[in-house]
Amino acid sequence: MTTAVNNRIRELIAHAYRAAPAITRILDAAGVHPSDIQSADDLVRLPVTSKDDLVRMHEADPPFGGFLAVEADTLPRIYISPGPIFDPQPVNPDATEGALAAFRSVGFGRGDRVLNTFTYHLVPAGMLVDEALRLCEATVIPSGPGNTDLQIQVMRALKVSGFVGQPSYLMTILDRCEEMGLTKDDVTIKKALFSAEPYTPAQQARFEGDYGMRTTSAYATADVGFIGFTRPGVQGFCILDSLYLEIVDPKTGELVPPGEPGEIVVTSFNTSYPLIRFGTGDLGALAAQ
Repeated sequence: MTTAVNNRIRELIAHAYRAAPAITRILDAAGVHPSDIQSADDLVRLPVTSKDDLVRMHEADPPFGGFLAVEADTLPRIYISPGPIFDPQPVNPDATEGALAAFRSVGFGRGDRVLNTFTYHLVPAGMLVDEALRLCEATVIPSGPGNTDLQIQVMRALKVSGFVGQPSYLMTILDRCEEMGLTKDDVTIKKALFSAEPYTPAQQARFEGDYGMRTTSAYATADVGFIGFTRPGVQGFCILDSLYLEIVDPKTGELVPPGEPGEIVVTSFNTSYPLIRFGTGDLGALAAQ
């Protein structure tokens, strides 16, 4: 692991121990002092905090479980995950800049009009994508999910060039276009970013092969935000620099070798809301070197 990453982890742990009561409790219960965490390799000394753990900690220390390291009155937004878990969304330029790489990889920018079919309510997906598109200087059409015929009408009237949402929903839009007798030339969408579900090879073949789109799939969670995205010629997700990712044995929390499956565990470098060794509940594997 690079010196820069080790330095960031060491500084994160020291800061979170001082500023976030939940992190203080986690380290104390593990018998670990911040000075014991000097590198990424030392993170295994801390337990994995599961989604269920997060729910219990929020119930015991409402509303943010003791993880918030800034004044609550400074938060621009608060979202809600099942549990319920109240997800604070503090200003985090580091994560925002990292997420832009996914949007720029397919060329979103000035002149693009983009259908944002993610919901803006309760969960952060719609607003996070909206903000990233605006920072790329694209124009956002906050259409949300559903109303497929209206989405198609908007696409044609405004010559929409971009789409963000679930790949299955873009498939639905294209199926409906065909039912309406529209040709491929009538479909103006040429750039797309997907998330919230798997992006299958068959979908990619249709979007990129049949319709000539540039596409990417982003992996994100409500608690952490964007984690990674796909690039042409690269298998799997490219992980953002705004976090540190481990693959662990779900039962023991111990690291598994590259290439072997395990639970995706994330340590976020967001000093305002530091989640350290957060277990996403998702399964994955690190690419073998």
